[in-house]
Amino acid sequence: MIVMSCWQCKTKTPTTNTTTKNTETTAVVSQERPVARGTVRVIAKLIKVKPINTSDRNTACSKNPCEATITVEKIVGKGAFFAGEVNQGQQLDTYFIKTLGATKDVFPELKKHFPGLKKGDRFEADIIYSLKAANNLNYQVVSYQPLSK
Repeated sequence: MIVMSCWQCKTKTPTTNTTTKNTETTAVVSQERPVARGTVRVIAKLIKVKPINTSDRNTACSKNPCEATITVEKIVGKGAFFAGEVNQGQQLDTYFIKTLGATKDVFPELKKHFPGLKKGDRFEADIIYSLKAANNLNYQVVSYQPLSK
């Protein structure tokens, strides 16, 4: 007897409108693009930008901040095989792979540029979890999109 089965790991996320009444902020987030494998997509707020690490010589992080603390306001979706533990309301120490500064001058070769973030900004982010990350910053922001205030 032969048993055959089919398994699909693609994560689908429905289109949703998000409204926060306490700050009278309305953000419409397009979630039609699927969440990549090994990634969690969140709505977050930047709580603290950590000082620039000048010991990272010859890297973008020696001139721009890359480390920050964020608060997860909402989990939009998780891709298959995401290994981290992320919950709504949780604060995460994160590493922004393309820095917290505007990427146009730092990484001119990028097809999609990021405008930069500052303390208090809300954004949608794709985050990966890496056990091999430097400085114990296991949660790494690979892309983000600022949300209107």
